[in-house]
Amino acid sequence: MARTPVVIEINNYEIKGLAFRSGIAGRSFFQAETMLLDPQQSIAAQAAAFVAERYPGAIGVHFNVPYESLFTRELTFPFADRRKVREVMPFELEPLIPSDLAEVVYDSYLTTNSVTQSTRAIVAGSRKDVLIRFLDEFRQRDITVLGIYTPHDALFRLHPFTGLESCIMLHVSRLVSIIVIVLGGEWRFARVMPVGYDWLIAKLKAKLKSDVTETHRLLMALPSSLEDSAELDAFKKTYKITGPKFKALGDSIKEFTQVISHELEVSLRNLQIDQEDQATTGDKEETAEVKALNPHELTVALSSDLNNALVIENALAASIRHEVSPFPYDRTPLALLNREHLVTMGGAYSQTISGKMTLLKDDLKKWVVSSQTGASRIVGAIVAAAILLFATSFFIDLKRRGRELKEWEDRQTKVFQQFFAGAQIPENLSALSYAGELVRKEKQKTEIIEVFLKAPRLSAILVQLHQNISTEAGLEITSFYYSDRGVEINGLVPDFAKLEDIKRSLARASLLTAVESKNENSTPGPGGQNRIKFTLFCKVKKAEGT
Repeated sequence: MARTPVVIEINNYEIKGLAFRSGIAGRSFFQAETMLLDPQQSIAAQAAAFVAERYPGAIGVHFNVPYESLFTRELTFPFADRRKVREVMPFELEPLIPSDLAEVVYDSYLTTNSVTQSTRAIVAGSRKDVLIRFLDEFRQRDITVLGIYTPHDALFRLHPFTGLESCIMLHVSRLVSIIVIVLGGEWRFARVMPVGYDWLIAKLKAKLKSDVTETHRLLMALPSSLEDSAELDAFKKTYKITGPKFKALGDSIKEFTQVISHELEVSLRNLQIDQEDQATTGDKEETAEVKALNPHELTVALSSDLNNALVIENALAASIRHEVSPFPYDRTPLALLNREHLVTMGGAYSQTISGKMTLLKDDLKKWVVSSQTGASRIVGAIVAAAILLFATSFFIDLKRRGRELKEWEDRQTKVFQQFFAGAQIPENLSALSYAGELVRKEKQKTEIIEVFLKAPRLSAILVQLHQNISTEAGLEITSFYYSDRGVEINGLVPDFAKLEDIKRSLARASLLTAVESKNENSTPGPGGQNRIKFTLFCKVKKAEGT
């Protein structure tokens, strides 16, 4: 095959793959492949073999986070500065996930609320050890990993095809079902429902007395309707579906749609999502309202991995307690390929956009081989020959170069003594390197003095803070920021009463004019006791004559 990237989707039953190209005209997809997994073998090893055998010569692969190690969380931060959001996020995320933060890798999708000047974050991640198993298998086969995507992000990137500005995207795959809520084109909510059409396969397997592979094949061949037609007659004849079996098939499909509908309602129950209203401007101030959106008011954009089994999607649409808009498969590049590769295609979109969400980051990158492994060996041989030729010429000329180097070092020493009289050059440094080090040290001293001169009242303010804030046990100041606008204090106290004492004490400071509380949140502390995390901003009284 041509040297193109490949995107694969992995679950506990099968692997699906697509080769694709990205260009000015968009993305084009081809060579849709599917392979059932052998439960006796490693999934990671089979994934690497799948890419090596089905897509030989591919320049690299994008793969998804396995569902069993995937986690998603929604966080809200009371500020719009995204740099600050990314600094604070690890501390907010750590108590919300089951693993230690050092054992996971995560990425986030951020949106800013223009009304409240706050930031929403959808965080998705996985345990590193699970991903490393896949990275190691790909590396052993000299396959470059280009990215690691999450199924939620893949589904969200398909939102433009729906033609809906706001909706609930529901995708029913074999192992699980994925929920993504989109408001005004922005991703706002993500969940995985622990039920997919494997539930239907298990039900039919028991009723039809067939194996899993045969039942799956039967589902994929379902006609568009179970009403009497020539298409239905042909289906019954091909798969030997008798009257009792046909009734069992219809009953099982009905039960399955009810299960999916129930799980969707459970996932959305008590979910409150704020939506932005336009701000109304008065004579002196601007006011804004933020009201909660009921998810049940949203249209469901429904899709599935059931290929052409529209009968099941139609039954789902009738069972779900929402207005349902079937996903427009014909508008996608999969129109001429296989519909069961929908999320696989979304994975390619998610990894080839600016600002993408990927879990191939931090120390996981060291497990990735170069995308030019084969070609680099040839290039390496050429480079090695060039180095050998250069080394030969270098040693031939070494004696002459040694004399010139000694003369140059002597000149450096004389110039150094002129500028830095009395300074002794360390044995392990050249005159030029030591001169650079001395200049850097002087520059650092100058910068420190400049910072101190720009904050001439800092020492006095620190003394007042020390005098007015009690240092008794239970108070912990985590950070302190000073500027010409004021002082920001971040810390932890045992309860709100202690926080109020600190506010009153700071209000008595003669150099401070006002104390504002920017953030007060209860957070888990040691021994199961909650602590109050706070941010106080104290304005500094202007100096006389300014």
